[in-house]
Amino acid sequence: MSKLLILNCTLAEAGIARLDGLFSEILGKLNIDFESIHLSKAIGNTDRFSHLLITGSALFASQANECDEKIYEIVGTFMNKHILGICYGHQMLAKALMKKNVCRQSKTPELGWRKIELNDNALFEGIQNPVLYESHFEEVFDLDDNFRIIAKNQNCNIQSFQ
Repeated sequence: MSKLLILNCTLAEAGIARLDGLFSEILGKLNIDFESIHLSKAIGNTDRFSHLLITGSALFASQANECDEKIYEIVGTFMNKHILGICYGHQMLAKALMKKNVCRQSKTPELGWRKIELNDNALFEGIQNPVLYESHFEEVFDLDDNFRIIAKNQNCNIQSFQ
């Protein structure tokens, strides 16, 4: 069994539908079995999922909000499975795994195209000199030695971790 749960953390109704449509288009072409469930909806038993993707959001991970506990609980059910967080999802994943707030406002918000430095990692196989569009005001910091930093840039020391 291999099925991806996309935890859609988008706030606006139009954004929720747009992101679900984007994932349907891309993952459909790749024949990836997935289900996208909005953060506000009940997920139920997660045993049917092998992977979790937590999306971005307009929420700020550095500030406590009503969604935090639900995200922590969902991450907890995936502890022996594959998890990927994008933007806000990356930040909330760090908070859930560290069991403390390791997110803060960036000294230099990242808006626009940014060159990313990748460390040797199978996740990035075949990717060379990536330049990615970023839109975030917060960053992950102060991860402990249980984590390996696998991507960074000149403004943010933790673009990606394992």
